[in-house]
Amino acid sequence: MDGEGQMMILSALVACLCLIGLVACIAAVDSGLYAEAGYLSDGGLDNVRWAQECALEKAAFYSSSYPWESRDEAALKFISDVNASMESLSGELLKHGIIYKFSMNRSLACEYVASHQETGTLNIGGVIVRQEKNKARVCGCAYDAFAYDGVTAYNESRIMVFD
Repeated sequence: MDGEGQMMILSALVACLCLIGLVACIAAVDSGLYAEAGYLSDGGLDNVRWAQECALEKAAFYSSSYPWESRDEAALKFISDVNASMESLSGELLKHGIIYKFSMNRSLACEYVASHQETGTLNIGGVIVRQEKNKARVCGCAYDAFAYDGVTAYNESRIMVFD
């Protein structure tokens, strides 16, 4: 084989190696995207629910020291604390490519209060408030939560009661 033929074979070999390298890079990037996309389906949803429930329980605890006459203020404090916590959770989830939205559900809370009239509960903007020893106790809430990671969508409307 002459020098020109060897150069041609060597060039073809280098081009082939470059193509193999390019395919390997694309495959690595592509599989990395799919590995992160399934966060909610790989137990991540349980983590989101846990963080959500902890935030709600903590907000209820800090909003339950108001006198009964100030029950509206207790509900507004609860909503304010919950909104701040859920905005923080949303920001953290967005860093991982997850869209998260949370809102209070007034109509669902109305259904709960209507079925528990004997306990003297009230619905104040989706917050369930009960009178205990002349104090307004935030004893629950109704909410809508939505999360989407590019593959899995989680959408839930729920009543959460704190004991």
